[in-house]
Amino acid sequence: MRTSNFLFIPAFVFGLTILATSCIQTVTESVSVTALTGVAEDETQAALISDNIDNELDTYVSESFLNQYIDTTATTILTIKTAGPTITIDKPDILYPKTFTLDYGTTGTTLANGNIVKGKIIALVNTRMNLKNSTRTISLVGFSENGNTIKGSKTITYLRNSAQLPYWSISVKDTVTRKDGSKIFWTSNRQRVLSGNNGTPLIYSDNIYSISGTSQGVSANGTPFGLEIRNNYPLVIGGNWPFYIKGITSLTIKNGNIAIDYGVGTKDKNATVIVNGETSTYKFQY
Repeated sequence: MRTSNFLFIPAFVFGLTILATSCIQTVTESVSVTALTGVAEDETQAALISDNIDNELDTYVSESFLNQYIDTTATTILTIKTAGPTITIDKPDILYPKTFTLDYGTTGTTLANGNIVKGKIIALVNTRMNLKNSTRTISLVGFSENGNTIKGSKTITYLRNSAQLPYWSISVKDTVTRKDGSKIFWTSNRQRVLSGNNGTPLIYSDNIYSISGTSQGVSANGTPFGLEIRNNYPLVIGGNWPFYIKGITSLTIKNGNIAIDYGVGTKDKNATVIVNGETSTYKFQY
């Protein structure tokens, strides 16, 4: 992710500025860049938590599928994770629907991407996961990430066909209660495309995903927001890095918009933000 220089703006950023300002509203005096980036921070936190849950499901449900659902201990062999959940599958072999329970315990499990999770992810899988329109219905029990508690629901629908990369339609409605007690309400409808295997086709935890779609919700300070991932600029995440490394989003609150460019592939937490054509660098705290 790039660090912007106000005396010299690369051609890519110049082009992005034109793209972003084409739909950015005039920011009134009551809406500061700080306020906009604060809301963007909250939206990003909720989105990344949801993406991390998706990654855990892709890792363990996929490996269990390869193992024909008969050996729950073997699911940790192919992954490069140093620690993982206790996996329970209620039905063996070809019997459906089946329920997967990923139990990370109550003391905390540190994942390969550095996040610390507790509690359970429960997935009801309605049929073979490689069939188009198969679904996973997700619930969370006592689940937290890095001390932030998450409650909500999620439905994941598999939509691959023979001419396409594997991709999923994901509908989410989550509430994130942060360590300070504040809450983020986050609803999204997004598409998640498997865009690369990071050179390790039998290890799912470090796969690369491209994400498109929209979200809306209410930030921790009570500000309603809407967000759109820009066409042709999907968010990119994976490779055991817990943050987006590419992609452009446009976030809107009352009387203000902000465009956020997550960079060109560098593993950091910096982003270029654009408000009314003014470009600056922001470092996400989450």
